[in-house]
Amino acid sequence: MKFLSGCMFVLVTGCAADGGSQDIGTGSDSGMGAGGGGERISHVDVRVTDAPGDFDSVFVTIAKVEISTAADGWVTMSDQMQRLDLLTLQNDATALLGSADLAAGSYGQLRLFVASSSVVIGGVEESLEIASGAQTGIKINLATDIAEGMTYTLVLDYDADQSVRATGHGYRMTPMISVKSFTGTPTDPPTDPATDPPM
Repeated sequence: MKFLSGCMFVLVTGCAADGGSQDIGTGSDSGMGAGGGGERISHVDVRVTDAPGDFDSVFVTIAKVEISTAADGWVTMSDQMQRLDLLTLQNDATALLGSADLAAGSYGQLRLFVASSSVVIGGVEESLEIASGAQTGIKINLATDIAEGMTYTLVLDYDADQSVRATGHGYRMTPMISVKSFTGTPTDPPTDPATDPPM
C-alpha cells in the first residue's frame, strides 16, 4: 500500500461522541457552519478510494459521515446507508461518501460511522468484526481551513489490505484511512475584463 508521506492516520478506537450532530443541507445558503451567516457558501465532496489488495472483495457499509467545526461542533454531511466494495475503488476510481455546503472557517476532523463489513476470500464471504466505528465513529484529522466561494474535493484512501487481519477465529477490520488529497477550486471563477464582451 502506498500512502502520501505524513498523511496516515490510525483510526481512533472508542472515541467519545462529542455532543449532538447538526444537519447541513446541500444547496442551502443558510450560513450554518464554522463561519456563521452571510458568507459565500463553499461546497465540499468527500470521496473514498482504495489501494490494491489481496482479497476478492472487501465490503463496508458507511452509515453516516460528519465533519467538525469550531463554531457548531459535528455537522452531518451524509446519513444515507452506503455499502461499498473497496476493491472496486482502485486505479483512481472513487465513490462519493457525502457532500455539503459549508461556511468558511476551520474544520478539525471527519467522522465515519461504519455499520458493518465483510470480506470475500476464495469466493466465500465472511463477516468482519469491526474494531471501531459502529457506535463512536472513526475520526480522521483534517485541521484545515475552508475559504469562501470554493468547491473542494476530499479523497480518502481506505486501505482494505492493511485494515483486514486474520485472528485465528475469523477476520477483524481495524480501519486504516489516509487523506489522499484535498483540493479546491473557485466556485465562481473571476472574469477577465479583457475578455468580457463590450456592453
